[in-house]
Amino acid sequence: MAKAGKKRADILVVEQGLTRSREEARRSIMAGLVHTDNRRVEKPGELLPEATVLHLKEKLHPFVGRGGLKLQQALNVFKIDVKGRVCADFGSSTGGFTDCLLQRGAKKVFAIDAGTNQLDYRLRQDERVVVMENFNARFLKPEDLKEPVSFICMDVSFISVKKLIPVFPGIVDKAQVFDAVILVKPQFEVGRNEVEKHGIIKDKRKHARVLGELMDFAVDSGFMPTGLCRSPITGQKGNVEYLLRLQKQEAGATLNDVKNRIEQVVMNG
Repeated sequence: MAKAGKKRADILVVEQGLTRSREEARRSIMAGLVHTDNRRVEKPGELLPEATVLHLKEKLHPFVGRGGLKLQQALNVFKIDVKGRVCADFGSSTGGFTDCLLQRGAKKVFAIDAGTNQLDYRLRQDERVVVMENFNARFLKPEDLKEPVSFICMDVSFISVKKLIPVFPGIVDKAQVFDAVILVKPQFEVGRNEVEKHGIIKDKRKHARVLGELMDFAVDSGFMPTGLCRSPITGQKGNVEYLLRLQKQEAGATLNDVKNRIEQVVMNG
């Protein structure tokens, strides 16, 4: 319980309009971005006098969730233009990917997540966003979306992305150029007995194997891997993650073109 005349730092940050939510406030504080007039605020739960004036040294990032930084990297590296496109965001969570797509000019985004009440309030109010909560994307059917999509992005946890790629053919706009960007998390692609201490996969040989197997799986599912890069930030536990681009198989690339990049990306970033 807060002492008389004092409040939690994360609450004060929101009340002073420095962030839109307590979660964003918490992340900003943990990143060392929130200061009083003479020092840095150390913890979100730190009790401060209600009259304390806080300052945000810089914006944490331009998206509602840090995932937006990952998708932004992929769109830049792979030179993907989503302007005017109908998109699906598998595992939308707080909406980092969705926010990135909207800022890049997406016409519509289906924000799909098995959880509830995670998507940022601002995105919920955006008429371009179709909120599909408590919905397992593994069972997504064309009639669930009402219209086909030409871009899919995916950021899921505790499940292999191989469980979701087979959904793509049924919802893709056959008449349009198609792109998918998949965030690959090796810790959820290897067998449970291969996960190392604290859930971190440090063995780069496992990373390379996971990526190669996933590329083969994508081809078997009717899509061609055409781009691979490392995520600009790690997962919350410190795991290295990767961004894989898929297109229709007539895109002109060959599997070897992108497979030849695995070693370079895994070993050197």
